[in-house]
Order: sequence, then C-alpha cells, then structure tokens
Amino acid sequence: MSKLVLNTMSLESNSAKLSFLPHPDALSVLKQDPFINTLSEIKELVPLSDGVAHYVYRLKVDDKFFFLKIRGSHFPKLPDISINPDDIKNEYKALTIYGSLLPDNFPQVISFNSKGHYLIISDATFNGELFQETLLRGDVTREMVFNLGKTLKKIHASITEYTEDLRDEGDGAHYDNKLLHRFGFAKNNGLEEMVEKLKRGKKQLILGDPAPKNIGVNNNGSLFVFFDLEDVHQGNPVFDYGYLLGHIILHSCLTPEKALDLIDGYADGYGESSYDEDTVKKIALGTIRYRLAGKIPYPDHNIPSDLRSPILNRIESALQADLKGIDWSTLLNYIAA
Repeated sequence: MSKLVLNTMSLESNSAKLSFLPHPDALSVLKQDPFINTLSEIKELVPLSDGVAHYVYRLKVDDKFFFLKIRGSHFPKLPDISINPDDIKNEYKALTIYGSLLPDNFPQVISFNSKGHYLIISDATFNGELFQETLLRGDVTREMVFNLGKTLKKIHASITEYTEDLRDEGDGAHYDNKLLHRFGFAKNNGLEEMVEKLKRGKKQLILGDPAPKNIGVNNNGSLFVFFDLEDVHQGNPVFDYGYLLGHIILHSCLTPEKALDLIDGYADGYGESSYDEDTVKKIALGTIRYRLAGKIPYPDHNIPSDLRSPILNRIESALQADLKGIDWSTLLNYIAA
C-alpha cells in the first residue's frame, strides 16, 4: 500500500493561486488507483492551473513526475460551461493511438479509469519546459521551430492510415463546434469562407489543439512532446499547422523580423505541403484573434493591453482580403504597425 505524503506548503500555495477549487475527490482517486498503490511514497501533489477542461495535478515520485487529470461536469475555470466527464475516454484513446505510433513524442498512459473520469500520464517535459514558457521568454530560435515543424509533419504522416472517427458518436459535431468556437464567435466573412473551405477538405486524424501550453520542449529544443489530446478528431491537418503557427506569431508579432524568421524556420521544418496559402494565413491570423478576443482565458501572449485592440482591428481587416498574394513580411509589418 502506498504512503501518500504531500508537500503541504506547495499544495496550499498553489491552491491559493488557482482560479478554481481543486477537485474534491483527488485524494480518494489517488488512494484507490492501482498504479498509485504500487508506489512506496508520493513526495508531492501539486494542483496546476494549466488545465481548462480538467483538474490537473503534478505528482512527484522519487525524482520522476506524473500528471493526474480528472474530468468533471464543468470547466474548472469556467463553471458556467458544462462538459461530459465521460469524454475522458476520447483522450485516453488518442493517447493510446499516438503513443504507440510515436512514443518519443507523446506521454504514455500510466493509469486510466473511465468510471472515475481520470488519467495518469507520464511527464511531457522530463528535462525541459512548456513551449509556451520558451515563447514568453523570447528564447525561441529558428532551429527550434524547424524541429517543431518537422515533428508536426512526422505526426501527420504517421496517422494518415487511421480513418476511423475517434468518438463513438462520430467526430462531425465536435469538428463543427471547434471551428465555430475558434473562428465563428464574432462574425468575420473571411474566416467564415475559410471555415467552409476546411469543411470541404480531405480529413484525417489531427491533434486539434496543438497550442504551446500543450507541448513540452526537451533536449534543448530538439525533442517535442505533445499532450492534452482531448480535441483529437478527424479534421484538416492544415488546421494543426496554421493553429500552431498562429501561436508562434502571437508571441513574436511585435518584432516582425524575428516573427518572419520563425515562420520560415517552422515552414522549412514541416516541408512541402499542398496547403492553400490563403487558408494557412487565415487560420494563423484567426488563431491570434481567438487568443486575444475569445472566451477561453489566454493571458500570456507578450502583447500589452493597450495594443490588443489596434492589433485585433488590423487582423479583422486583413482577414477580409485574399491573402494568397500577400507575403508574410507585409502582413507582419501591417499587424505590428
């Protein structure tokens, strides 16, 4: 039987920083889990504020870390929004599929309980940090995003033969809702046309939310580990590509020269594709718009509050144009003007 030893100070100090109350059943989950019961001691249990749909805890066992994710009936940070706790099984399925194909680039499932609505997974940042933290510090290099683009291309190529919907009820409604949530929350004709184009495009299994907060950077930027796979579905791989690109630009758009260097490095790493240029640019700009003006909190983006509205206004205008003939340098200088 495991001995549950908690770092009380870190538990209390982290709880005080959270915008929600920790899950009331976290301790009982740990006491009943068969994996936990194989351990002699848990040195630390720390609630984290990173999760939107889950209550997330970091467990320290000896010198290793694991992560506990419990899915409730509402978003922890947005209690007015209800969710289905049974959907934890979709993330489990996604982790199992991707983890078997590319075990170096995805965490491994350590324990899963569908009735308890929880997962325990291995650490995605075993000797590094979140990609979001690297972006916020401004330490991202062209070589790093080259490796990131290369990794994303490898992920997309590995899954092309998987043609089944991830969800028992089908992925169609989830796909439509995600496009509406990210791009349709405030009317923009350019984005609406882009969404319709995506719906007509060829589908394959995609990550669905490859945001920097869901990517671990390891080995000094040569290895990337993707986690938080609850949004995996049959969709368009160009969405993954443009969505991640949009976050890279979001964190560097105030310095257009550096942003352009990162865009080029990321594209070079991903390599050749048949992605429509206008679609890529609108997904990327639409992602920046979503992060600056959407309902889901995303406070860390390096853009001062007094510059958000002007940037958003210029993005709204740019999205109305056909961006195929407008190079990134022109777009970046316009956005940052």
